[in-house]
Amino acid sequence: MLDYCVSKKYTVDFIFEEVGSGMSDKRMKLLKLMDLCIAEKVSRVDRLARFNINYLKKFFESHNVTLEIVEETLPKSYENELVEDMLSQENQIHRSLKKYFTKYVLICVHPV
Repeated sequence: MLDYCVSKKYTVDFIFEEVGSGMSDKRMKLLKLMDLCIAEKVSRVDRLARFNINYLKKFFESHNVTLEIVEETLPKSYENELVEDMLSQENQIHRSLKKYFTKYVLICVHPV
């Protein structure tokens, strides 16, 4: 992801990493990112979830922040993504499934 930012000549101001479900409404780092957007400290962010991102896109656009989707791996089918997210939800109950977590990397940048 950082290589992508360098190739686009973006200055990386913040990096947030979250492990867990993109469907959770308790993503503390996502909430922190939203606060930064409201404070106009961010101009561009990477994909924040694997699917159902339209509400996030609308929020960021309303604060003049570009939501840029960078695929670092081959795209997965909707069904595969749903299964992965269900496993992540299950992990909140059973910590033994940590290896199935999805890692979200939230990178906030300003164009150079």
